[in-house]
Amino acid sequence: VAAVATVVGVLVLVRHAGALRLLRDGEDEARRLGVDVARAGTAVIAACTLLVGVAVATSGVVGFVGLLVPHVLRRLSVADERALIATSALLGGATLCAVDAAARGAFVVLGSEPPVGALCALLGAPGFAWLLWREGRR
Repeated sequence: VAAVATVVGVLVLVRHAGALRLLRDGEDEARRLGVDVARAGTAVIAACTLLVGVAVATSGVVGFVGLLVPHVLRRLSVADERALIATSALLGGATLCAVDAAARGAFVVLGSEPPVGALCALLGAPGFAWLLWREGRR
């Protein structure tokens, strides 16, 4: 099921790659060049949602860190893709180490160690919601 969903999501993104390339210059420019912005946007969002769902279902909530960290870094002005990939890997790993340490530290207070994935979700969901809210205001 995951493989089929991944193939479908990737095919939709490949199909709309040209529209995405034109959308980098803005919606008005893309419209002027013949892109149906609403249709392309809906298809791309649906495909990305499908792919994110597969990623989280496959890797667990820990994969959420891999989704959130690059967005945070891009907001912090890491624009170059090569630098973004490298810093995302480093900060993502550091974030997971910090969350794991917090989960192990919670053992002292709670008497049991909460799952790292649950802690990632508790910390990451508000951050991701904030990013979506800010993006919606643009």
